[in-house]
Amino acid sequence: MGALNNTVDTNFRAINDNWSCFALERVSGNITMPAGPVVFAVGMSTDPAISFSAGRTAQSRSLFYRTKYSTDTDVISFFLNDYDSVVSFENNFDSVATTQISTTYADLAVLAARQVAFHIEITVSIDSDGN
Repeated sequence: MGALNNTVDTNFRAINDNWSCFALERVSGNITMPAGPVVFAVGMSTDPAISFSAGRTAQSRSLFYRTKYSTDTDVISFFLNDYDSVVSFENNFDSVATTQISTTYADLAVLAARQVAFHIEITVSIDSDGN
């Protein structure tokens, strides 16, 4: 069995240059009874999210969540602390989809709805003051 050596690779590079990897580990010891879930979050942040030309001027746009959370740490903290609420919402969503949509297509409908929701990025313009 392998082990992580608790080091940080600070040699930032393209993904295909020396193939960096990302690993997570949780030592659980002897498991004698079911435990609660272990929650890991992996994400990517870019700011500005997009830049486009509006006529003769370029406009940089940030993702909408930046209007509420100014740092990536704030977003991650909210995301991880909101886990139970999200699980409850998703279980309710699955239940509604199963009862109001044909049981034959419920799984497909739930999957399609999640794919659409998770691929929408709402952006806002940010001025020179960061507002």
